[in-house]
Amino acid sequence: MFILGHPLERALTRSFFEKAYFSGGDPKEGKNIATIMWPGENLEFYRQDYSLIPEKQVLASRLKAVRLITEKLTGWKVFIKPHPSLGDVAGIKNLLAEVPGDISVVEPTEPADKYIAMSKVIVGFPLPSTTLFTASLQHHGKIILSLNLNQAFLGDAYEKFNGVDYFDRESDFAQTLELIRESKYNKESRVRSNFKLSGINELLEHIYAKRLH
Repeated sequence: MFILGHPLERALTRSFFEKAYFSGGDPKEGKNIATIMWPGENLEFYRQDYSLIPEKQVLASRLKAVRLITEKLTGWKVFIKPHPSLGDVAGIKNLLAEVPGDISVVEPTEPADKYIAMSKVIVGFPLPSTTLFTASLQHHGKIILSLNLNQAFLGDAYEKFNGVDYFDRESDFAQTLELIRESKYNKESRVRSNFKLSGINELLEHIYAKRLH
């Protein structure tokens, strides 16, 4: 029996998992697969005045992002991976029912690592998903995109994070999708700073320090 600390907080644990779990056991990455990490709730607040963003607008923004992905990445397989706290995916399926493209909404209880490993592109919505952070640690070559199209409170946590591209304008997001489609995307050239975090605790401290003065 091994007793290990959390892999994001202990370097020796990370090393153990890299050798025993992540090496050779992941599904093979697909050339044209994208996974969207779907939050467990539809609650967002404007960062300017902390007022509530209507649920209808939050869902419309996510719907627009999915449409944009399927429009720009024609022929790609798109997985929607809901947060484990979301028990019923019927609402997501209904929302996306008329979106063209090869889209699958998977069970919330399925492990995110499985879809991260098989995907070339991973996309997250506010509130900031820690899966983007762990994906950046486990798979340095992945294209990881964080969207904040509603200018949401705490939605800009990855704005200067090394390894994740942050977008708060639809036009910039669309342009990046076109670069990905045309195999012209260069992740290394888009790194904005040397901003790095060692674990989940630092990520959470960073998120709250940015806006809670």
